[in-house]
Amino acid sequence: MSLQGNLPVITTRPNLPQDSSNLGGQRGRSDFDIRHRFVINYIYSLPRWAPRIGSGWQIAGITTLQSGQPFTVYADYFGIPLRPNVTGPVPINMTNPQAAIDNGILPLAPGSAFDLTPTGSLQPGSLGRNSFTGPKLINFDFAVSKDTHFSKSERASLQARVEFFNLFNNVNFRQPYSRMGTLFFNTGSVFPDSGSIYISPDPFFGKILQAFPARQIQLSLKLSF
Repeated sequence: MSLQGNLPVITTRPNLPQDSSNLGGQRGRSDFDIRHRFVINYIYSLPRWAPRIGSGWQIAGITTLQSGQPFTVYADYFGIPLRPNVTGPVPINMTNPQAAIDNGILPLAPGSAFDLTPTGSLQPGSLGRNSFTGPKLINFDFAVSKDTHFSKSERASLQARVEFFNLFNNVNFRQPYSRMGTLFFNTGSVFPDSGSIYISPDPFFGKILQAFPARQIQLSLKLSF
């Protein structure tokens, strides 16, 4: 977990397995698995259409289209991720940052598709690792440049360049916050009606707290001699 922008963001679970005696239960998609990815890089020198001002123009860009990466829903027990049982279909909506996972229902709340009963007993649940897919990414980077030569020998030139990152200002969300909560021993003094293990639901669960940068524009001049 990091605190970038004063908001926690978890893109994957801790590295420990939930059950060291059943490593086969950890099989699933890799954290960096991207099933569909399309990237095109293009550069085009525009034909000369006028003396001086109409020559030396060039456009370039990089377009990236990709599907989301997988993530795991879990509860944390001192660095051990314990996945819950699933009692029904889990709604996943990566276009709604306030309710990306399970309609934003908090763990243990009525209507939740997750059952923390085995997790509360420190037992692995039935949910698989990396069972869900995060937000897709659509990004267009674009640049326009103009080269001006100061002499016929072309030994000295000036390049003016404008670059657009995320040209169309697409909202590309980061992974949702997928930690359901934390588990710790209950001494009975604070929660006398609870069992030996207490589950503290995480209020950030199911929300998308961060996004990739919005459109940025960069201007530059380069003198070559």
